[in-house]
Amino acid sequence: MNRFILPLCCCLLSSSLPSHAQVAAAGNLSEKYKNLEIIGEAAGDLDRDGIPEKVVVYNTDRETDEGYVRVLHIYKKKGEDWEVWQASENAILKSEEGGMMRDPFGLVEIINGVLNIYHSGGSSWKWSEIHKYRFQHGAFYLIGVTSYYGKPCEYVSSFDYNLSAGKAKYKKAYEECRTDGEQLLSRVEEEDFTHELAELPTLQTISFGTNKVVSPKLQAEVYF
Repeated sequence: MNRFILPLCCCLLSSSLPSHAQVAAAGNLSEKYKNLEIIGEAAGDLDRDGIPEKVVVYNTDRETDEGYVRVLHIYKKKGEDWEVWQASENAILKSEEGGMMRDPFGLVEIINGVLNIYHSGGSSWKWSEIHKYRFQHGAFYLIGVTSYYGKPCEYVSSFDYNLSAGKAKYKKAYEECRTDGEQLLSRVEEEDFTHELAELPTLQTISFGTNKVVSPKLQAEVYF
């Protein structure tokens, strides 16, 4: 899977967010979520109604062969309470799906009304991936993917895909290392191309690693 580790330098503005107790008090929030660990949260206007929503990622107590299941909730403010508006167990990878790095989840943030979800992992070969969702036509559709994959002294590949426009850019930079460890760039391959999907994945239907794109010229395969 073509990915590379990405520095996660974005800050969560937790000081401006409602407390966990406030969220747990929401009228239709199931009892089973009240005591779960929160591993990520963000706030911002996702449906362009001028009222900020709240996104919370929970670590559940349901364990699988790939670690604990995570669930993402999007809350809307209803009077004094926060009520669940959208939910997904597919948008966040499980707790041990990051390979040797184990937990792949990085953070969630909202930028210009778009929900961004960060994951990364690997061992000597490392990867990172950002999924970008926008609320349109009554659902949160995946409109963008940015991914990196690579290893020092081998190569680093990057993939940037605007699903809404069907435009993609793939880049692969090969590296060589001297005996003293200095990394030298040997060559770069780049390709801009179009790839349109018949149907965009949503926050609920996304399935990591099952969506495949092949660049026409370089025949580079990328999964997201």
